[in-house]
Amino acid sequence: MNSIQTYTQPGVSRPDRRRKPRTRKLHHWHNLVWWLVLLTGIVAVQKLPGLLDSFTITPAYISPTLAGGTEKEAFMSLVFGRISPTRELAISDAAFKKHLEALKQNNYSSVRLNQITRWQSGTAVLPIKPVLLTFEEASREAMELADKLLAKLEMTALVFVDINKLDEGNINLVSWHKLEQMVKSGRWEVGISGCPDGDNPANYSSMQLAEKLAQRRKNLEQRLKVAVIAADCPYSWDLEKGQGETVWNQALDKAGFKIGFTAAPYGANYKDDYQFGLRRIRVAKDWGSSDLLAQIKSHAPRLQAFADNFNGSNIAPEWVIDSGEIGIEHGALRMVNKTGEEGALLTLAGTEKWQDADVQVKLKGQPKGQFWIILRYRVGEPMVRLGVSGDQVLLQTSESTGDIRQLASRHLSTNNPTLRFRVIGRRAMAYIDGQSILPRPVELPKDAGHGTLALAVWRSEDAGGEATANNKASVYLDQFSATPLSEKTAIVTATLEPAAWKLLREQSGELSIVSPYYFAWREGKPYASEQHDFALETFTHHHRMQLMPSLFIAKDAAVHDASTLIDQALLWAANPAYQGLNIILEKPLLQSEWRQVLDELRLRMTKAKKTLTVTLLGSEDLQNLISEHDGLFEVVKDSKLFSAKPGLFSPVNNELTVAFSKAGKSIALKNQGDL
Repeated sequence: MNSIQTYTQPGVSRPDRRRKPRTRKLHHWHNLVWWLVLLTGIVAVQKLPGLLDSFTITPAYISPTLAGGTEKEAFMSLVFGRISPTRELAISDAAFKKHLEALKQNNYSSVRLNQITRWQSGTAVLPIKPVLLTFEEASREAMELADKLLAKLEMTALVFVDINKLDEGNINLVSWHKLEQMVKSGRWEVGISGCPDGDNPANYSSMQLAEKLAQRRKNLEQRLKVAVIAADCPYSWDLEKGQGETVWNQALDKAGFKIGFTAAPYGANYKDDYQFGLRRIRVAKDWGSSDLLAQIKSHAPRLQAFADNFNGSNIAPEWVIDSGEIGIEHGALRMVNKTGEEGALLTLAGTEKWQDADVQVKLKGQPKGQFWIILRYRVGEPMVRLGVSGDQVLLQTSESTGDIRQLASRHLSTNNPTLRFRVIGRRAMAYIDGQSILPRPVELPKDAGHGTLALAVWRSEDAGGEATANNKASVYLDQFSATPLSEKTAIVTATLEPAAWKLLREQSGELSIVSPYYFAWREGKPYASEQHDFALETFTHHHRMQLMPSLFIAKDAAVHDASTLIDQALLWAANPAYQGLNIILEKPLLQSEWRQVLDELRLRMTKAKKTLTVTLLGSEDLQNLISEHDGLFEVVKDSKLFSAKPGLFSPVNNELTVAFSKAGKSIALKNQGDL
């Protein structure tokens, strides 16, 4: 038996504690904390609906992206209907499996809604080849098949639900419990079916629809404990049958949604597109995986030339039929209006943001009625068109008011004419059978900045300007080609030598902007060229080019001088002869605080009705560079950034040097304070 020894200090008795409870100190702050926690919990329960409005879930899984690959311009979206191995009108499970595997094998990245909203706000970029997968209803059979495949391929998707049908326990739909499990997996996001049971937004006021959608959103968020930010509606908007589009847009905004999908022509969703009118490609039941990939490729932003000789039996997937009867007939594309319609309209997919382009069309015989090539086409917005009406070739522009202005005309003398149409910057050029119909380029409407490439045929007009009801409008196209052109700027010396003038005249048909090196900012001080070439102002005005002097910002420029720099730049740009300024700076500066400076300058210049562009260079000091290009250096806009603001230019062929002087003669820039 072990003995326990105790030690006591001599002369001190040890109190007996065996029968007394052990005392504890009272920590009053513990009680206070518990009361605060309890009160906070009560408040949280009362405020839960409001808190859910701003609640976001961290996904358990986000699709991996290719290393270093990013997309800044647009994303594609697909919508799947029913998926079933047995239903006749549904996409088969085998076909669906091949579709998703094909997307994965071809390096498409599935994206989530929060990635898209951050990209739209400019705080993030998307992965390479981004695609949003959506399902128009939470069909039990489709969800079970899709969820297994998404898990296997590490992909994500968005499903739209009708909460009323879920509450009714519709056996064809997933249960609430299953939907909650899907969301918790991180593979699924949920949106609201905005027009269930035939609800058409045109039948509501925006306030009525907003209240209806807000209540559905609130109920869904409370049930799933996640934020719901997307809604869809299967209706396309017909302005003659009600203001459905306006009601839809206003209602989603009032109800707190961030994204909305509607029935619209297939196409990409660009960064500056309206957030409640996003588009999807509906996957057809008879598509193979190659058909799916072809559709995505056809409707993605078109950065390369496209040509069509119409040799197939069906029209190419790159064409989008808006109206009319359009098909291949005897080796030509035939466009004709339907009975009761005034014309037929065809657009080239992926050209929604095209700015500069070169289009050529060879006709097979003369058209019946009017035929038009339309560039920068947007409904209700200014545009420019080249076409044939009767025995005349016409070049016209339309204003936002709908008024048509004729710019040029030429008699049509051949039966199979070839029309060529070039739009560069703010000017247009037109040709018939290789001959220009203009003595010089014509100026475009100011707001005709970008838009779709479209082909149209319209019925002839009578003497009173009305389309003749009994006339058919038709045209046969033998060949077609279209090439997007990158906007080009010529940076030149302050005064041009004969060699530079020769180059400028030769390249004038390719240029949008001429940028003489007039200004610089070094060590916190403004500098301006002692000489300006006033002949250059006359030349650019005659050729409808923009004159935008260069402002070089040296690498030693300090951000704390930005306010003074902006004020000085606005003073320089205020010259009536200038359309704006071309800021030239080294690439590293754009990645620093200077990006915010440029944004502020762009906003203030826009308010002053001036344009700002930015040219990015390497680490060379412009003032010390010697010309290797005879005093004219060409920079080009990045064709992958249609919507970049301000426009970003870089040297042709990725050169990182630029020259502003000739034969060793440096440009004389004088301190602005000494002028």
